[in-house]
Amino acid sequence: NGGSEVDDGNWCESLSGDIEGASWATGVWDSALDFDGSNDYIEMDDDDALDITGDISISAWINLDDNESRSYIVNKWTSSTGYLLQIGSDGKVEFKYDDSSCISATVIEKDKWYLVTATLNSGTSKIYFNDNVDKTCTFSDTSVASNSLDFWIGAGSSSEYFIDGTIDAVSLWSDALTADEVEDIFWGGDHIKPIVNASGG
Repeated sequence: NGGSEVDDGNWCESLSGDIEGASWATGVWDSALDFDGSNDYIEMDDDDALDITGDISISAWINLDDNESRSYIVNKWTSSTGYLLQIGSDGKVEFKYDDSSCISATVIEKDKWYLVTATLNSGTSKIYFNDNVDKTCTFSDTSVASNSLDFWIGAGSSSEYFIDGTIDAVSLWSDALTADEVEDIFWGGDHIKPIVNASGG
């Protein structure tokens, strides 16, 4: 792949995002995008398909060059609405929706590919590394509140929390993936089609 845009692959929503600074690199399966940790990001305009209000799943392959700086894998969150998936300054993964936050037990190592997946099912959130559940959290808030913010990959916005590393196959679903479905994705199964799969370009 190449060019200055990513798209949602072969699925129905026909969403696209603008690449700012990130360069095409070798990914887990095909091409991925390498982010420099300084000013690289992808921005996708707000769309109804991204405004998920019930259960949700977010998944991405990541390979970090820096695991000691707060950085976003994806972001569509503000103070009390939306969702994000980020790396904390302690190297742990955080999935946040509305005011609820689930943080992984495991620290992400540098220079190693991980499939990171977060799911929300009626208030029960799970974070997976590869095909294993790493952390389960339970909240009284059982669904995501939508907002009109853009969808960011590799940063929190155009000015903050830039990731330093490579991201491949960011995917988003409006339901909670099962453990078997996460395992299928990890081992290369291609029948679990997301709303958005930002891997084309």
